[in-house]
Amino acid sequence: TPAAATGVDYAKTLAEWQVKEDRARDLLQRTIPDSALIRVYHESSTAAAWTVICNEYDVTTAGIQADYQEDLQNTRLAKNGNVREHIDALRLKRERLAMAGVTLSDNDWRAVIVKSLAEHDYYYRWTKTVLTAATLAGSATPMSPDALITALLNEYDSDQRLKNLRNQRVKAGNEVKDSAYVAAGSKGQNGGKKGKGGRNNSSGGSG
Repeated sequence: TPAAATGVDYAKTLAEWQVKEDRARDLLQRTIPDSALIRVYHESSTAAAWTVICNEYDVTTAGIQADYQEDLQNTRLAKNGNVREHIDALRLKRERLAMAGVTLSDNDWRAVIVKSLAEHDYYYRWTKTVLTAATLAGSATPMSPDALITALLNEYDSDQRLKNLRNQRVKAGNEVKDSAYVAAGSKGQNGGKKGKGGRNNSSGGSG
């Protein structure tokens, strides 16, 4: 509302305030969506309408932040999951949370990474061992999340290479066995064939 004034000054102040109020209300109405406009249409001033919008936005934002944070905290690597895809998913969810106004500290981000591996026995134990080893080595600061991710992805890539190598050896072994089986079967069939032999039918004439 306009500042207190008397006489002509009051009328002038009121007129100037009303012009500014109308402009502000017009700008607000053209800026916010209709769904929000309906909720503040009967407010006595633009300031009051803006307060309602801000309060509602704060509540909505808090709800979104809570949902995003819960989603990130509950993300888990499946037992046979792809670690690279898992880390990419965590990074996207972390970025989405940051865009909603929540920035994780290094300690919180590292804790999220470790917790997300809880259902995969090997990588969960491996990660805990790496962090413990870094602490016992006398590091002044805990292992950074980025360093942990790099080490984890290197370990995963190494595991995949070994797994592929084992699969190739098993496949090659099976192929050798199949070849030997075919060769043995073929030899058995050839050895079992009987040559065509006829009896010599000699006719003895009696003289």
